[in-house]
Amino acid sequence: MKSIKDVEAIIKQNGITVIDNITSMPSYNEPYVSENLVYALCHKGHSSGSYDTQSIYYSPMDVAIIYPRHAISANDTSDDFLVTLVVVSAEVFKIIAPQQIFKNRFCYELKPSFKLDEKQYADIEKIVDALSVVDKSKIKSRDQLLVNLLDVLVGLTDHFREQNCADEPAASTRLSQRLYDAIADNYRQHRDVDFYANLFCLSSKHFSTVVKQETGMPASYWIQQYIIIQAKQMLRKDLMATIQEIAYYLGFSDQTSFCRYFKRETGMTPLEYRKKVNAG
Repeated sequence: MKSIKDVEAIIKQNGITVIDNITSMPSYNEPYVSENLVYALCHKGHSSGSYDTQSIYYSPMDVAIIYPRHAISANDTSDDFLVTLVVVSAEVFKIIAPQQIFKNRFCYELKPSFKLDEKQYADIEKIVDALSVVDKSKIKSRDQLLVNLLDVLVGLTDHFREQNCADEPAASTRLSQRLYDAIADNYRQHRDVDFYANLFCLSSKHFSTVVKQETGMPASYWIQQYIIIQAKQMLRKDLMATIQEIAYYLGFSDQTSFCRYFKRETGMTPLEYRKKVNAG
């Protein structure tokens, strides 16, 4: 079995990769914290352990989306344990940031896994298999196909979670989820925390404190992330749109202010980003 260091090197090199036939958790001596996004589908057996401070039990037809920087540890894993992982490197996750992943992030940050029924499991397995085929291919459009399949995988998983977890505490009761909905409605006109705090009749300080308690990041971070995600999607998918047109659509007064905002958040200009994700 490859070491964690070897696996991390493969993930970094491939960007998005499928790791089949995983039979154990990554570390038994201490909690394992990854900088990558991990999608896990359990086929057989079971594993128990902890996710941050909560106990977890992973069994057949369980699916999980584990965000970066959470501590995972294992206490016990059955001999027949078998899981497939779809791993998105930290670098690629920052670049593509699929909207589906962002939209339901709060739910998975709180509780990363849930159980599929047999039909749902079969549907998810087909998409994971397709990801595996593309991952191992040398097709020129490999990277973009993987991104597209990842969008489908996460979107369908979100749909199944909504169907299966109706008894979960409603995400809508959390301020962070209501913030997401408010940003989606208003991001083209408003990028300041004060506006969103006022929507909920809260002071900006209290508003940001509650959001940070729920998500680990302040409200300003999620506003910025939503805008950047919309920008990235347009730059990646709407190739006929000019940078100026995208800037105006997103509510910036001119192309220069948009480019400055985008580079501050991503480290590259919109044009550099577009060239990078559409290279090849």
